[in-house]
Amino acid sequence: MIAVAFLASPALAADLPVKAKAPPPPPITPWAGFYIGGTAGGGWATSSQTDIFGVSTKDYHQSGFLGGGTIGYNWQIQNLVWGAEADISWSHVNGSATLPGTCGAGNGSVCFTNMQWFTTERGRMGWAMDNWLVYGTVGVIGANIKSGQISCATPLVGAQASCGTITEWSAVGGAGVEVMFAPHWSGKLEYLYTSFGSKQAYTVFVPVLTKEANVSILRAGINYHF
Repeated sequence: MIAVAFLASPALAADLPVKAKAPPPPPITPWAGFYIGGTAGGGWATSSQTDIFGVSTKDYHQSGFLGGGTIGYNWQIQNLVWGAEADISWSHVNGSATLPGTCGAGNGSVCFTNMQWFTTERGRMGWAMDNWLVYGTVGVIGANIKSGQISCATPLVGAQASCGTITEWSAVGGAGVEVMFAPHWSGKLEYLYTSFGSKQAYTVFVPVLTKEANVSILRAGINYHF
């Protein structure tokens, strides 16, 4: 009987259900290292022009396209990813408004403001999930802004005096999501926000201040990771 039981035990063991093993967690995509890339998208802003006597266009809307290049570096510990990124972009975020007095002088004028290019230097911090990265970003932005008169009913000064270019700097912040869609290649969607103050941009008899505010940047990009 003992022998029969001994011989039967392997067969009984074979009939017992086998507990399934949990699948291993997905590997964490490595994000650390240098990367370069390109971006393209759109921008929106609010501008106004006011002379020293308080004559103003009030706020008017700007919008347009933008595109440029990016360089950055990431560090990573497990799912935590942080790094630094810099970019420069050509832009045509433009808008205009008619001012009854003019942009500073004369009998009527169409005033414009155009953000021609900008650059940002930012820190990034995010959380990696499989091949996805969700991040926040904060830093500084510098923008080249041209403003002035498009035309005047009765021009009182030369064309060169009726427009000017200024460079403004401010803090910038935003968030984005990035996905590694192939070895070394990632795509991202990013939103940035900033607001500049008022600064003297040109003179039409009297100095005219240009304000560039509520700047929103939405762009997509592709990066190559070394």
